[in-house]
Amino acid sequence: MAGYRARQIAIGLAAAATLAVHAQDEQPAPTFRSEINYVQVPVRVLDANGQFVSGLTQADFRILEDGRPQTVTAFSAVDIPFIPVDSTVPAAPLAGLDAIASNEAPQVDGRAYLFVLDDYHAEAADTHKVRNLMHGYIRERLSANDLAAISIVGGARAQSFTRNRQLLHDAVDRFVGDRVDAQDNGLPADALAPMGAMADMRRRQALNTVTRMAEWLGAIKGRRKALVLVSSSPICQLSSDDCREPLQHALRMAMQADVSIYVLDPNGAQASQRTSAENSNPNSRYTVEGNTEATNQAARQAAFAELTQQSRGPLDGARYLAEESGGIAVVNTNDLQGGIERMVRDTSSYYLLGYHSTNLRTDGKFRRNDVKVSRSSVRVVHRNGYFAARESRTADAPVRTSVMDQLQDLARSPVPVSAMPLRVAATPFLSADNKARVAVVVEMPPEGLRPATDNGRYRLNISLSIGFYDRSGKSIGSEDPNIDLDIPLNAAPKVTRNGMRFVTRLTVPPGAYRFWVGAVQPGSGLRGSVMTEIDIPDFDKQPLALSGIAVSSTDARRIYTARTDDLLDDIFGGPPVAHREFALDSDLWLYGEIYDHRSNGGDVEADVTVRSADGTVVHKAALEAAPVQFGQLARIPLKELGTGSFEATIEARSSSPQPISTTRTVAFRVR
Repeated sequence: MAGYRARQIAIGLAAAATLAVHAQDEQPAPTFRSEINYVQVPVRVLDANGQFVSGLTQADFRILEDGRPQTVTAFSAVDIPFIPVDSTVPAAPLAGLDAIASNEAPQVDGRAYLFVLDDYHAEAADTHKVRNLMHGYIRERLSANDLAAISIVGGARAQSFTRNRQLLHDAVDRFVGDRVDAQDNGLPADALAPMGAMADMRRRQALNTVTRMAEWLGAIKGRRKALVLVSSSPICQLSSDDCREPLQHALRMAMQADVSIYVLDPNGAQASQRTSAENSNPNSRYTVEGNTEATNQAARQAAFAELTQQSRGPLDGARYLAEESGGIAVVNTNDLQGGIERMVRDTSSYYLLGYHSTNLRTDGKFRRNDVKVSRSSVRVVHRNGYFAARESRTADAPVRTSVMDQLQDLARSPVPVSAMPLRVAATPFLSADNKARVAVVVEMPPEGLRPATDNGRYRLNISLSIGFYDRSGKSIGSEDPNIDLDIPLNAAPKVTRNGMRFVTRLTVPPGAYRFWVGAVQPGSGLRGSVMTEIDIPDFDKQPLALSGIAVSSTDARRIYTARTDDLLDDIFGGPPVAHREFALDSDLWLYGEIYDHRSNGGDVEADVTVRSADGTVVHKAALEAAPVQFGQLARIPLKELGTGSFEATIEARSSSPQPISTTRTVAFRVR
């Protein structure tokens, strides 16, 4: 091809990073059932020196629920190594030029931490104290195989689960203390009442955030999860009549999701926050191991049960959530690092037991567990019990909040919400004013569609939110489209049997962004969300640059497309796709652009090479001219490849005036 200022060629798509990190082969995540009476209990067995006792089997454990023996039906020994961070965990964003993702529930092979930063109860002067604590934790305590997420109570842009340290540091830097205190001196009386109401609202918001995050963490299966609340707030006091039920609801959600809550107070020891029991006994000291005045486990449990019936001091709500969920409250102590070390130990080595309760009542009452081990001289550490499920509306019942509120709620989730399955792809191309035109494809599989079918009509309404956000959480480009399908009922099987697709374009400047898509079906209440990272380069500053990818196939029209991209539709003869698995009897199409900014550049050549999973070259060809100016296409007949996993590598190169080349790779499967 002759040299020109802006050439266009077909390119491949690098396999995008997703939130899912698959379990190690040597330590598969256990499979647990999800019936309403199913109970999962993480258990730590410690020797006389406090070291974890490994090598136990399912036969070594017995579980009693309210004194009645239960049958252990699922068992797994979890022992997660700490892998120091090295070059395998980059500091730069794990983002590609192209982004593809789905909202399948994430799997992890390490620890899973969700940090909830309570800016509502932190003084502005404490901002750097919280940031420094979190930055140190990310640098020193996160293993290379761990996943972590960050949520900020006040609504600053959160960070979904990732192994990327830089993204976590960026989220921490968005934390700013914003405490409101109704006791501020010098305020007129008429100003105290509204400030008091705001303080109450913020306490409720903090507790609601903990509840919502604990519930969402249930999407991660087969692992104990740690929700780490970094807060100087008491949350609420057990002596308050309007506090007990919200606290129990938060605890219920944590237990059902197998989440242990840990509370970290960055302000350290404060004499005013000791409980009455601690103050009445000069030898009492609350440490990360519990109240030291209790001489044995039974005494500790009895003392705690008694104290939960009365006020336990300013921090009793936080302690209640932590200790009853199986975590610890690192409060009123200067030994924050000791508490953090305990938290890492708790989430590193444990046994995960599952059983089906013989008590089938859905009464919402607390049920006490007791785990016995057939070993002498060991200490068994586990949650004291759980709250039974309660009768409630079905999952498909409509959610009685506005669509905008539901989308905002989805955006706060640290994990993909998968009740409504989604597949997305984002592909940037050079536009005017040094910006990119990003082609966004959203696919909704048929199992996630819940239409209304009445009066012989098929009615389906879906509200979407599509956006790109910078590291500060600012929206850089967004669209909130609505799909409203109303067709005869007898036509629906043909139209939507393979799902639906929506295609749009957003203009975004160069940079590293979070790409997020949320979807709500107002009629059914089904919701879904998906997020990934994308790095849009400055195409104008590269002498020879490849744009993003557009992918399609000859069977793309099998999925109904509510809105398409006219340019790409003309090129492919059908819409672009977000999925990367294709039928054997179809052809795969790749289209893209090359930007040659060399003033004296020679001819540019480009071809596509396809390799099988073992590295064998199974297809190689030059690119074909597309039916638009400057366009080039790669057409791959999949019958030539057979079934399996493949990678297509596109290379663009020029040998004059000096050698220069660039490549991209698209991963796909043929079924």
